[in-house]
Amino acid sequence: MKKQIPNILFAGGMLLITASALMFIFTARQSALAPYILSAGVAAIVIFHFLTASQNSLRRYFLPVLALFAAIFFMFRQQNSAILMLFIAAILELYYAFRVKD
Repeated sequence: MKKQIPNILFAGGMLLITASALMFIFTARQSALAPYILSAGVAAIVIFHFLTASQNSLRRYFLPVLALFAAIFFMFRQQNSAILMLFIAAILELYYAFRVKD
């Protein structure tokens, strides 16, 4: 069970981030709840990185987490740049998942 907690955090965080992005894009008046859902999802992802990464590999997650924090900022300001920051964070996470070895 203890090994499943980081996986549950990661999956739950990504689901919350996806839900908030969809709410932000597809609601007629941009939802006031979407930034808070995004914040909860990013918090879950940051906790996941701290639980699973070694001390040396924490530096490589700095840029994706920084892009996620920028997405939170832009989403609270109701700017469409939030979606661009989410895209950049997703591309960086994908790159680090497949190209960088621990």
